[in-house]
Amino acid sequence: MGGPMAGRNARDDYCELHAHSNFSFLDGASHPEDLVARAALLEMPALAITDHAGMYAAVRLWKATQQTATPAARDAGLVPVRPIIGVELAIPRDDHELRAARRGRKLNDPIRGAKASRGWPGELHAGPAPGDHLVLLARDPAGYTAISRLISRAHLAGEKQFPVFERGQVETALDEARGHLIGLSGCRNGEAPRALLAGQRDAALDAARRWAAHFPEGDFVVELSHHRGPDDDWLVAQLAALADDAGLPTVVTNEVHYAEAGGHRLQDVLVCIRHGASLDEARELLLPNAEYRVKPGRELAVIGAALPDARARRSWAEGIARAGAIGSECRLEMDFERWRFPGFTVPEGETPFSYLYQLAHEGLRRRYRPITKRALEQLTHELGIIDRTNLAEFFLIVWDLMEYARTNGIIGQGRGSAGDSIVAYALGITKVDPIEHKLLFERFINEARALPDIDIDFDVNRREEVIQYVYRRYGADHAAMVCNVITYRARSAVREVAKALGFPTEAIDTIAKALDTRDASDVARDLALDGSFSWLFEELGVPMDVLATPSGRDGRAQIQTDGAAAPQPGPAGLALAPATPSVHAFVRPSSDSSWNHRPRPTLRPDLAAAEAHAREVSGDHDGRPYSEGGWYPPRRPNVLDTSVTHVRHESWERQRYGPAPLAASLDLPDPRDNGSPGAWNDPPDVLDRAGVVRIDPESGMPIQERRRPQVIRSTTPGRTNDKIGQIPAPLTTLSG
Repeated sequence: MGGPMAGRNARDDYCELHAHSNFSFLDGASHPEDLVARAALLEMPALAITDHAGMYAAVRLWKATQQTATPAARDAGLVPVRPIIGVELAIPRDDHELRAARRGRKLNDPIRGAKASRGWPGELHAGPAPGDHLVLLARDPAGYTAISRLISRAHLAGEKQFPVFERGQVETALDEARGHLIGLSGCRNGEAPRALLAGQRDAALDAARRWAAHFPEGDFVVELSHHRGPDDDWLVAQLAALADDAGLPTVVTNEVHYAEAGGHRLQDVLVCIRHGASLDEARELLLPNAEYRVKPGRELAVIGAALPDARARRSWAEGIARAGAIGSECRLEMDFERWRFPGFTVPEGETPFSYLYQLAHEGLRRRYRPITKRALEQLTHELGIIDRTNLAEFFLIVWDLMEYARTNGIIGQGRGSAGDSIVAYALGITKVDPIEHKLLFERFINEARALPDIDIDFDVNRREEVIQYVYRRYGADHAAMVCNVITYRARSAVREVAKALGFPTEAIDTIAKALDTRDASDVARDLALDGSFSWLFEELGVPMDVLATPSGRDGRAQIQTDGAAAPQPGPAGLALAPATPSVHAFVRPSSDSSWNHRPRPTLRPDLAAAEAHAREVSGDHDGRPYSEGGWYPPRRPNVLDTSVTHVRHESWERQRYGPAPLAASLDLPDPRDNGSPGAWNDPPDVLDRAGVVRIDPESGMPIQERRRPQVIRSTTPGRTNDKIGQIPAPLTTLSG
């Protein structure tokens, strides 16, 4: 039997059971769709998304997995991915943490206060909420319901954005949903791993046994993860021994925070935004490398085979097989075509439709005097559709709200497509006569389309009264405020990312105000076309780890790098991309041990001309022009004049650069003149003009001066001054 499923074994059936999407706000760095796409490419049969304290990604996860089962996906050789819906809880460790969680404070946040807790040993980064982590997966619809109730109670018990999962309530919920949930002991921030890292093995064993008691045998598993950290071999061996002693199975996960390796840069920035810190300040809070991605079972099997402990190797292999088995056990179907309303109490002897029929005809007599044949026919037509679509209770609930508002003198009126309905007009929901204005009811309710909605505007000063009435009438545990997912737009994304990268405040403000778009994916285009900002990144020489661009999909701040896609270097270690107007920044590796030190540089046209002249004279050139693929050795960044002196921001030390061999002098545009053609359109004679760029110590902004350069001569012909130091990594670009 051929096809993608042929010849599969336990490693091929591996399913990722612990993954965070960007709905783990400022922690996960990938959309649910990106995670599913990666899983499909790796032929992973199932994928679980376990965001922090919520199942916000459930619908998007479900819809994305449905796309992997389409004929087009099958023709492309993709294996359909099944969705597994879960959640990661943070359970307060003691009464002190419980009180803090109720107040909405983060204890393990070392950036926001000297009195904040530094966390427990082994915690790699400050998580979104304090407490021991526990992962729950829904095996079936009953499990999904149990998780939903548990999350709702936690959010009601805590403050906004800080739900409280009290240990007793969690244990009760697990007992009630016994057999419908699968539990994972958690990452290294779980209760058992945390105790092991603190040297408390007995406490770790007790924690594992205590949680396992709330699950049927085999439904609570010890989670093993390995991200090539210095203590991961030891921790996996300890957890494997713990599982044996407690008689528990193991499961392998990768604690995913992004779909692919390049996502770690964005995840670093998100952590910085969460803590209001720069990359340098938050260095110890960042994940240590780019290993927290979606990995296939074969890659994880290689990691397990290299473990030094024999028992750990055995438990790891069993954990990979167990991950596939759990993936096949979790079968949750979400049918969005099935729905039901909460119910509406009607007078004795009436049904919801008969009561609606009565109210609608009474309203028709009030609205139309006398009742016209056209109005009666339209009312009959609409009531027939409402009956077939089972929307009678929907209209009765809305009518009830409007009746409460009218009785209490609260101004309110329905709007939108509901104005096309004579039923809504007769019930007093809207005030527009659809007969007089010849409105089409099918714009509001169409049997072939999704459910309708009715928007009602109430007096802003008395809106809360209506909300409280809903709680009293239907029960606070049966009513909810519909959330609105707010995403980063262009300017806010630029500001947040630039702060995390350590840009000066004035530079951030200048760049953000120059953007003409709200679409984050157009930021790079705007800056490149503007023509007056490339000098900013070059002249500031900001020592950043990455080049960040709010790009990709609108509403997301994404780090764009060339990473593994970079071409192999030329004789001196440089490979050039096509010369296009770009915004540049110098990059330097930080916490990522697998960082590619050869990103693809892109040269501006004016700089390319200067490069060609300097390298031709020096003989450092292969004879072909750059436009035809000719190779040039890397230029020295920041050397814009044969002897230019840069005065940096007061927080940076002054640096003097000696003369590069016949390096050209470039006249840079004024940063405050957005219409300046200087960066992209300067004529060749610009090479004959001398310009000096300074940085104002107070504002941090470049200042252009026109004066004679101060040349620092090198004592060795053909060599630069020894004080120049090591050349930074080549330039990378902001690409959309």
